[in-house]
Amino acid sequence: MLSDDPARADVRTLSRSRWGQILDEALVDLLGRTGEASAHLINGALSSRDLQVKARRYRLAVDDAHGMPALDSIEWTIHADASDVARQLEREN
Repeated sequence: MLSDDPARADVRTLSRSRWGQILDEALVDLLGRTGEASAHLINGALSSRDLQVKARRYRLAVDDAHGMPALDSIEWTIHADASDVARQLEREN
């Protein structure tokens, strides 16, 4: 979901060099919201430099997450950006 809201960064305007950082921030947030198996996937993604690996593992962890951040919170924005990056990487694959 690429946002039309100018207050939110759009994946098309985010520097590709920041995509790993964006995914890492969202993965770290998910560590406290997932079970042990997903935590293992997340830790593997955090140690990887491969953006495709980070994006795939982010998607898997989100599916296992228990509760997501409140709408319009900083954490929600982090996950919205990470979802946009993951979708763009899926399109490129």
